[in-house]
Amino acid sequence: MQSGTLEHNSLFHDDRLIDLSSIKINLFDLINNMKSSLVSSGKNLKSVILVNKSDIKILITALLDKTEITSFQSDDSITIQLLEGKLRLNTPKESVIVDKDHFITITEKVKYQLTPLEETVFLLTIASRPKTN
Repeated sequence: MQSGTLEHNSLFHDDRLIDLSSIKINLFDLINNMKSSLVSSGKNLKSVILVNKSDIKILITALLDKTEITSFQSDDSITIQLLEGKLRLNTPKESVIVDKDHFITITEKVKYQLTPLEETVFLLTIASRPKTN
């Protein structure tokens, strides 16, 4: 398997350019370390914050099968991009299966539940408008 990297110098959100100051992460190694950590710790969930800025946060999360996450989308948008596995996303309006290499964005403020259908790794991007004074 090849080593994958994620490299961003900037990202567009709502037609705004967000500078991420050249973040470079070896996702292949990070995912393998996270999965090993899950096995050795006996935990069902492992998350790492990749970007933590006032207007954008990016996390990578590894989940074991049948570990549920319930949350409320209170920012401008969240995007879930599956890197490995498969999960079910439930909102009050719909239930969607998200497969590897796919993503889904939630823009309305709504309660949601994520349920992995197998061992799953995903990127979660949380975008917020900057606060104005």
